[in-house]
Amino acid sequence: MSNHFGKLAAIFAVVVLAGAIAFNQFMGATADSFTKEEIQEIVKEYIDENPSIIVDAFTKFRQEQQQAQQREQREKFLANKDKILSSETSPSIGSDADDAVVIVEFFDYSCGYCKRAIDAVNSIIDQEDDVRFVFKEFPILSPASTMAAKYALASREQGKYLEYHTALMKAQGQKTEEKLKELALEVGLDFDKLKKDANSSKVQKELDDVRALAQSIGISGTPAFIIGDEIAPGFIPLDRMKALVEQAREKS
Repeated sequence: MSNHFGKLAAIFAVVVLAGAIAFNQFMGATADSFTKEEIQEIVKEYIDENPSIIVDAFTKFRQEQQQAQQREQREKFLANKDKILSSETSPSIGSDADDAVVIVEFFDYSCGYCKRAIDAVNSIIDQEDDVRFVFKEFPILSPASTMAAKYALASREQGKYLEYHTALMKAQGQKTEEKLKELALEVGLDFDKLKKDANSSKVQKELDDVRALAQSIGISGTPAFIIGDEIAPGFIPLDRMKALVEQAREKS
């Protein structure tokens, strides 16, 4: 953040200086007639008289930075699109049709906004017949998140991924092994098998691959959704998710 402020200050100083020079030239003088002290005084007086210009300039600077980051992220996404939308290794549910709208979610079981999104996610799965939902386990918040992700991936071996995923998202408190066992038994999982499968190389490879994939497209937080060709970071309410699905449907 301090680097951004430094850049902004430099930009602002140049703008003020350019204006001062232009005004001086307009009055028939030359740029050389300004001393360093005079320029500093002009800048100070201008800021004192127009304090909102700092906020406006900083806001514009941040917007330009965000737009540049979004463009870069989209370019990286398009370069990795087939890999990201593929459900060959990651858990998925929904339509297998070639023209299905694909929704990808990067999530963490300790993420509050991911928990808020679970009802919308399940509604889309239940209501939209032409949608395939791909789950990218992306535990970044704590070791407990990683353990929960491993157990969730292991539940695929017993055909209970969505049920266990939903239970993990809706559960409150720390994801201790005792809690993971309690939830597993509630959805009908064999916990001994679940625990064994959770420590497999297959599960670890999936976590490693998802982390590398997220890094390759600049995803560093959760939740992060990709709906069709659109990257939508952060929590998405159901109506917004449906709108993005419809938008993707129209493009296909």
